[in-house]
Amino acid sequence: MAREHPGLAVGLHWDVWGEDEREFDVGDEGAVRDEFLRQLDAFHGLMGKAPTHVDSHKHAHFDERAFPVVHEIVEPLGVPLRGDGAVEFVGGFYAQWEWEVTELEHVSVEALQGILRDETADGWTEISCHPGYRWPGFSSVYHAEREAELATLTDPAIRRTLDECGLRLASYGDWVAVVGSRTCA
Repeated sequence: MAREHPGLAVGLHWDVWGEDEREFDVGDEGAVRDEFLRQLDAFHGLMGKAPTHVDSHKHAHFDERAFPVVHEIVEPLGVPLRGDGAVEFVGGFYAQWEWEVTELEHVSVEALQGILRDETADGWTEISCHPGYRWPGFSSVYHAEREAELATLTDPAIRRTLDECGLRLASYGDWVAVVGSRTCA
């Protein structure tokens, strides 16, 4: 579906553990390099282009042993890697800070308004979110929370808060077009 929308920003969410918590040693430089390159190649095969940004499931790439390896691979792409300083990351818009314990107040309109007012920085800020709909056959420990996030993100009060704060919505595709063109050779 993303190929039908070439302007859509689509990033690589590097996943070595999944929700089933399989074993993977992020301290094994060779394994990190091989698995990241495998997933990047799969992304290229599916999308026909590079990702517009890179992050990872449960922030696996933040491990001090994995980060330099992933950064080395991502840097030539000219796209942000979460944690590399190119884009400020705000991760508090999430409703399950304890495994399978839902606290929807963290993804409420009021919570997002607070984030927009108090946690956005000058320049580029990413507010992490996981919006979506339920559909048959999809199972997740973070399911109802996705619909709550979507309702908050589309609430008219959020647009008003963005305007009041002088914030402009943008995608990583916009970042690549504006900033990436100045940083890539």
